[in-house]
Amino acid sequence: MPMTLASLGWAAGQDGPQRSSVEMVSNNSWNVARVWTSAGSLAAAPTEPQITRILVGVDGTGTLQFGSSTMELGARQMILVAGDEQFSTVNDGIWARCEWKLRSPAIRQDRFTPHYSQIIALQPENYTLITTMTNVLSTSQSIQAGAGAPLLLEALTGVIMASLLDATGQSAGLTPHQAAIIQRASEVIEHRHTDPDFDVTALAEELHLSVRHLRRVYANAEQTPRGAIEARRVMTAQSILSVNPGWYRRSKEEVARAAGFSSIEQMDAAFRRHRIRPGAQTLSTSA
Repeated sequence: MPMTLASLGWAAGQDGPQRSSVEMVSNNSWNVARVWTSAGSLAAAPTEPQITRILVGVDGTGTLQFGSSTMELGARQMILVAGDEQFSTVNDGIWARCEWKLRSPAIRQDRFTPHYSQIIALQPENYTLITTMTNVLSTSQSIQAGAGAPLLLEALTGVIMASLLDATGQSAGLTPHQAAIIQRASEVIEHRHTDPDFDVTALAEELHLSVRHLRRVYANAEQTPRGAIEARRVMTAQSILSVNPGWYRRSKEEVARAAGFSSIEQMDAAFRRHRIRPGAQTLSTSA
């Protein structure tokens, strides 16, 4: 089935491009595509915040707009955008680029997030590596169903991390092996964080690691496993409070329990650490 801009997560307006080409392979953790479009505008369809969208300019120039902020992405330049970030693009002629989407916590480290939604000049060797990988993968449809498809996330993440480190002059924080551990940990946390008994010890056991080793890996990412579990529970609690109006009439205790917190006090403390006002959704402490 031919790929379209919509399948890549773009919506075209009335002045959208008249012509386009999308070659893409993907699975549930990564997406690699090479794209060109004629003159016109596109809007990025928001997706999950855990996903990072990467655009690398190859030929021509695209103007990206984030709210009132505008910037131009040209050849040999890269930009990383959080999956839930709303932005649009417009180009006056042919614009060719590589587009990746990665579900990887390794490139969502605090050390990298200041560089999101910023134009990054790529070193020649990193630009060549990204474009070569894109050309090879995007035309190899069989790879998305192959046994090695899940392992590609580690390689793709490593390339983007190396490109960021080289462009920003930072020292390496995670090895590919450590990035893979955090990726697996993130998947476990995603499935088990709503269990109040799930903690760092349970996470380490499921990964067949010692708690000490797991903490060392997270330390290299300037995180803690406890913080990662808490952050996911906070996200779930926020989702309950903001999306489902029926929960507004229920008790804070029920919300805390549904998000994986063992008590109201634990949830409120987590909200304070994440600078969220507890009780902002007019919840009572009793049903």
